[in-house]
Amino acid sequence: MTMVLGLVLILLIYQYHVLNYPPERQVRDIEFLLGSGLFRFLRPLLSKLAKVPVLRALAQYLFGLSMVFERATGGPHNLLFRSG
Repeated sequence: MTMVLGLVLILLIYQYHVLNYPPERQVRDIEFLLGSGLFRFLRPLLSKLAKVPVLRALAQYLFGLSMVFERATGGPHNLLFRSG
């Protein structure tokens, strides 16, 4: 029950934040930023979710979560830590 309430709270907050985010831009960002990498298999699903007005917040939340996990598994992509 607590997990469901937490998810509802998160989605309400995300819904507020995607109100002025154009759906076309959201889909374009998802397709570009998940174009390569470990989580590119999520790109079609998240693109479809972003096109449905009620599910846009969920798409944005999962998109951010996938970006965090991709960053954590791939290591830092910073020129300061580049060797060679």
